[in-house]
Amino acid sequence: MATRYPTTSISGMHRAMDRLVNEAFSPSHFGTIWPAQTSHKGQVLAPIDAYATDDEVVILAAIPGVSAEDIEINIEQ
Repeated sequence: MATRYPTTSISGMHRAMDRLVNEAFSPSHFGTIWPAQTSHKGQVLAPIDAYATDDEVVILAAIPGVSAEDIEINIEQ
């Protein structure tokens, strides 16, 4: 008769769920599955569309509940 350890399969499932949640909520080199993420400085990085014309750089960002006056854009090289 074989010995069975039902907690072994439960702990394996627990590890798999932990890994799934950690991967879903952690940034990677491919980005995240979430539309915005927090930077290391505690700032929010929103997804944007940006393009340049001959005269200007245009940045479009959908940030619900935030007025244009409350937005500060910093560009670092």
